[in-house]
Amino acid sequence: MKTKITTLILLLLGLSSGKIQAKTYYHYTDAEGLTWTFTLDGNGGAVLDRGDNEEHCVSGPLIINNTITSNGQTNTHTIYTGDVLHIPAYVSDGTNTYPVRNISSFAFNYYFTAEKVILPSTLTGYSNYSYNENMGEGFFHTLIRRFVAEPGCQLHELGNLAFAYNFFNFPEETEGVLYYDFSECPLVQSTEYPFYETHDNALLFTNAVSNQAFHIRRKSTFTSTDNVVRAGVCATLHIDDEESFESPRTFTATQASYDRVFSNVAGKAVSTLYLPYPTDLPTGMRAYTLTSKGTDINGDKAFMFSPLPDGTRLQANTPYLVQVTDGQSHTLPTMHNVTVPATPNIDNTAVVASNDGNWKFYGTTLKIRNDKAFAKKAYYLNGNKWWQVQSGVANDFIAPFRCFISSPTGAVAAPSFFMVLEDDNTADGIKALETETNTDIKSGKYPFYSVDGKQMGNDYNKLESGQMYIVNGKKFYKI
Repeated sequence: MKTKITTLILLLLGLSSGKIQAKTYYHYTDAEGLTWTFTLDGNGGAVLDRGDNEEHCVSGPLIINNTITSNGQTNTHTIYTGDVLHIPAYVSDGTNTYPVRNISSFAFNYYFTAEKVILPSTLTGYSNYSYNENMGEGFFHTLIRRFVAEPGCQLHELGNLAFAYNFFNFPEETEGVLYYDFSECPLVQSTEYPFYETHDNALLFTNAVSNQAFHIRRKSTFTSTDNVVRAGVCATLHIDDEESFESPRTFTATQASYDRVFSNVAGKAVSTLYLPYPTDLPTGMRAYTLTSKGTDINGDKAFMFSPLPDGTRLQANTPYLVQVTDGQSHTLPTMHNVTVPATPNIDNTAVVASNDGNWKFYGTTLKIRNDKAFAKKAYYLNGNKWWQVQSGVANDFIAPFRCFISSPTGAVAAPSFFMVLEDDNTADGIKALETETNTDIKSGKYPFYSVDGKQMGNDYNKLESGQMYIVNGKKFYKI
């Protein structure tokens, strides 16, 4: 590893005494080609530090700068393009090797972006705790979605504002940190505030002794202790329907709730559901699962769904259709003492159509953006049809806790497929919503919109063929 001393800075310790202390910055290049800047702590250890003229403590070929405009502001985001950023456990000055014991303030500065960061087992912080020690402000206003401390990590406290940021830092306000996993750290009782603003669905894993909690949540209905898991038990798991969710560990939720209203809308009042914990359905709702792809009694291409017996408990991380059957609006009941499994790969929980292995019914607790949904050739439910995701349309995405249909074998696609519920496979039931949509199309009373929100006028005949449109809240495809 190539290592060199790059900077020598004289720091004034006190004007009256006239004493100065030399602070030397070193650079260490790891096996991935990333260069880490650090100082020595005087006790045989190293502290990651961004140095005097550097934005962050790390640089290299896997790190790029990208200008992003969001929430009315344009900022430069420094992005680690790999999958997992491993902070080194040891660094070298070319002569000696040192354990990385701490991360200094602003070592990872504004808008540093990564999907996941692994904190090394060598981290100890300092016993003589002060505001900027123990990673205080170490990840200040960064855009890192997952944090994991390795087994053996000896951090006993998390410094003030160690993970502070605000919601508007993220390009999408509802897409932020997913979890902080400090299960392996010997955290003690603390009065520090390492978190400032944290997304509602973010999970915090600690040992049983720690009293660490969040501070401000995105919505006022979420408390500082919601979604905190201590020694494998979460007192209140509270799921926000707007935000993504992911758990690296299996845990028990003493109480689990989900903020979503299921309404009786036009057509079949059917939506999709994929929850990270098991749930019952209230009276007035029914669940279905995919059984096959074929044709309905009118010969239209369709996906067939079969009902589950009323009273069946829905399983965690399993894709379902759910239908309002009594014309009312419903919420799901609060569940008690349920197991929340570690979030699985969605390919492992997909349901295969029984007589056609070309198609699967998937669910996700993470938002799937347009580019990835299009690449997966996903179909999402709207009305009583499954519509193919269109490339480049930002509003065509798969929302968290929803399901979609896709062909893992690359079966020939179509603009849309009908949905057939096995218990109402009749001409009237299947065609009800289609007839209503056709009436709206021909009436001329309602304006047409493109799927990206552009108004296209009221004349159906002037619409370009081969495109998807919206009329009176219902989507259709013009052939």
